Amino acid sequence: MITHNKYQNIVIKKENDVSDIKRNYLTKEELAVFMKAAKQAPFHHYIIVSLLVRTGMRKREMLALTWDDIDLEKKKST
Repeated sequence: MITHNKYQNIVIKKENDVSDIKRNYLTKEELAVFMKAAKQAPFHHYIIVSLLVRTGMRKREMLALTWDDIDLEKKKST
């Protein structure tokens, strides 16, 4: 015989319940403010931010790039 319900306090989240999901992106307006502030930073910081924002690349992906990853003649990544 079961003495207690060990699942009593468990709540199953509905599939379309997005109330707990945190926003992980900038709006166009927020991005404009961010890029304006980035232009005031040292130039290499602005270039890094610009690369990440324009490509959607993650920081670690950017750090792993080498010159061999870029085809300058075809103007694309390999």
